Amino acid sequence: MRHRRSRLGQWLGQAGNPDHQDRQEGRGCRSGPAGMACAQQLARAGHDVHLFERWAKAGGLLRYGIPDFKMEKHHVDRRVAQMEAEA
Repeated sequence: MRHRRSRLGQWLGQAGNPDHQDRQEGRGCRSGPAGMACAQQLARAGHDVHLFERWAKAGGLLRYGIPDFKMEKHHVDRRVAQMEAEA
C-alpha cells in the first residue's frame, strides 16, 4: 500500500500540488467505484479528469453487478451527480 501511495504521489507530481509546473492534464479513469474515487481525488488535486464507461451509465459493478434488491441505483445516480457538480 505504501508503494502505491508513493507511486500515486509521483504520478500526480509533487504529491498533488496543482501549482506544480510539471502537472499533467487530461487524466482518464474508468467509472466504476474505484475509478470514481480516484477521479474525485485527482480533480480535488487540480487535475483535469475524464471518466470512461463502456456501458450506458456510469457506476460499473455498483450499477450492473449488484441486483436492485440489494442496493438501489439511486445511490449510484446521486454519487455520479455529486461528481459532476464538483467538476
